[in-house]
Amino acid sequence: MEKQPDIVPIQLDNQNDFDPMTHERQLAFEIKDTNRNRTVSVYQGIEKYILYALLKEL
Repeated sequence: MEKQPDIVPIQLDNQNDFDPMTHERQLAFEIKDTNRNRTVSVYQGIEKYILYALLKEL
């Protein structure tokens, strides 16, 4: 039986509805898509989880 990949929960916020709460969240890094002029912001606390999920797939 093949091992199924883990499901990784993510949440995408609509930028128009987003209240940044800079006093509560610290930015870890941003990924910029220059072709579509979009930016994905990843905040501290979730960046290690995302990195772990990506490395498991390699």
